[in-house]
Amino acid sequence: MKHCSLILFLGFMTLQTPTSLWAEDMNMDMSGDMRSGSEQPMEAAKRVKGVIRQIDRAKGTMTISHEPIPSLGWSAMTMDFSVKNPAWLGSLKSGQSIHFDFVRQRGAYVITAVK
Repeated sequence: MKHCSLILFLGFMTLQTPTSLWAEDMNMDMSGDMRSGSEQPMEAAKRVKGVIRQIDRAKGTMTISHEPIPSLGWSAMTMDFSVKNPAWLGSLKSGQSIHFDFVRQRGAYVITAVK
C-alpha cells in the first residue's frame, strides 16, 4: 500500500510542476503568449528612410537599402521586406527614395506604410 501511495504522490507532483520548469529543462522559450500569429500583439512600427533596389510583385516584396535603425541595433543595410498591401508595388519603382514604416510579423519584416 505504501508503494502505491508513493507512486500516486509522485504522479500528482509531476502534474503540479510549473510548465516554466519543464521549458527550462528543454531549453524552450515559454515567455510569449500562445495565441495564433494573427492575434499576436503588434509591436511599434519603425519609421525608416530607404531606397528601393528591387520589387518582386509575384512575391509581394521589395529589396530596400535603408539607413541605420539604432533602436534595433541595425547598421545601414539592404534587405527584403514584405508589404502589407501588394497593390502599393504597382506605384513604386526601383531607385525610388521612400520613407516607410515596418513591423515584424510572424518572423517577417512587413512594410505597413510608404510615404
